[in-house]
Amino acid sequence: MTIFPHTYTRDFPVLLSQIWGRRYLNIFDTTVNATPRNVYIHENGLMKLYRNPLVQKEINSILLTKLAQNKDFIKEYLKELEEKFLLAQKSSERPIATKDEFIRFVKLIHDCWPAHYISIFLPLDERFSEDVCVTAMDFRRKYDQLEFQTFNQLDASRTSLYGGLPARYIYIDEILQNLIPETAALQERAQTKLFIFDDQITSESDFKGLEKRFDFSLESENSVAGISEIKGQIAHRGKVTGVVRILLKKEDISSFEEGRVLVTSMTIPTFLPAMHKAIAFVTDEGGITCHAAIVAREMKKPCIIGTKIATKVFKDGDLVEVDADSGIVRKL
Repeated sequence: MTIFPHTYTRDFPVLLSQIWGRRYLNIFDTTVNATPRNVYIHENGLMKLYRNPLVQKEINSILLTKLAQNKDFIKEYLKELEEKFLLAQKSSERPIATKDEFIRFVKLIHDCWPAHYISIFLPLDERFSEDVCVTAMDFRRKYDQLEFQTFNQLDASRTSLYGGLPARYIYIDEILQNLIPETAALQERAQTKLFIFDDQITSESDFKGLEKRFDFSLESENSVAGISEIKGQIAHRGKVTGVVRILLKKEDISSFEEGRVLVTSMTIPTFLPAMHKAIAFVTDEGGITCHAAIVAREMKKPCIIGTKIATKVFKDGDLVEVDADSGIVRKL
């Protein structure tokens, strides 16, 4: 049996999960054989991603085969996508006025996604040559902010064209076919636990059948009862004491109070107003080049990343010491 690790938790809509899930089915004109590739669970306005550990190896093997056939495949592929990236960039800089325009934007994000894969995951695999990794990293630096810009545009346009928070639960085919459910139906979805198997919506009971059929299970959450001290990777040194504020949803950013310790799964550019007010950052996820680490170094604020369980161990109002000289956060 294959165990799918919990990769991350984000404040993302169902639509974005389905875009990613659909893109993983076939990439670089090749079917990705691992099934399922990803599982997404939407509950209480948040998305949890569980990724098949075989997916990255499978996709990288596809890329290595392509490179064996054409040593310039990556460079040529990224060059072909450049025009679409520029169009996505342009589309992210102004309001999307019509549903037809939004549909084109959704399709554009879907088409651009493989370039994000190349620029993020490929450099982590030692099987790729230095030249290929440099090409991927250069592309990432060039379009580093575009991913978040498109996500923000997706949120803003979906809300303006289809309504408020219930619009987070519109499915991709409902948008592409312009068959949007009534608000009451979307509100009912918002109260349920949605499972997405690659890009397909399924019920919790049917999902259990799929687990048996494909011989996989999702990583179970370990109990954090009694834990008052956690460790992580130091992103920027410093030592402060403060009150915790858990921040997982964009809608809560405006109420973030000055002088709090920001605890989250991982920061994204949308969180910057809260990060300016915070005295320290603590995250479940991330590496030394993640958004939280970069911002912490720029703002010179203590930051500990990759704790895995910070958002589970701590709660709003906890008094904690963030010791980013030793990589420890402890409840006082």
